[in-house]
Amino acid sequence: MRDTLVVGFGGAGSYIAEYAQGLLGCDALAINTDASALRKSSFVSKLLIGPGACKGAPAGVPQHGLLAAEESIVELEHALAGYVTVVLVAGFGGGTGTGAVPVVVRLARSLGKNLIVAATLPFGFEDTRRKVALDALSDLQSEGVEVLVFDNQALLEDGSNHSTPLPDLFARSARKISESVRARLAVVT
Repeated sequence: MRDTLVVGFGGAGSYIAEYAQGLLGCDALAINTDASALRKSSFVSKLLIGPGACKGAPAGVPQHGLLAAEESIVELEHALAGYVTVVLVAGFGGGTGTGAVPVVVRLARSLGKNLIVAATLPFGFEDTRRKVALDALSDLQSEGVEVLVFDNQALLEDGSNHSTPLPDLFARSARKISESVRARLAVVT
């Protein structure tokens, strides 16, 4: 699947993209406003967005993620060049993914890419983040974007033992998302 690029936004999206890359055998790119997180990332391909807007720090809020993506639109276009299908993966509710994904969706559409978007929603107890995530999801869907949605709250409610460590829950989520993306790729490509 060398004509497919999986793009992970922020920490959550990059974690999932790394898992998807292993399952799908495609190229992957980590995108972040956080320079320190990118330096620590094991990704071969990395892109720091918004060096002026975020100054290498975490975006924090969606507006900063949006400004960062807009600032780095030329670099983002170069990163998508040569790929037929682009898979965007993010954890919604924070700053980088929530803000940057809509910008990259519009860019990918303008470039005629096949597009798959997958997003996780925060746990139910993360009230503010969850509202931000649901608003972002609603905005994307109102633009006709189909989003594969994975609710972290469902991880707690699917019969799992409540003492299951968070890393194990996140690994289970990454696997489910990657398998759903693989199934969607079979339809799109």
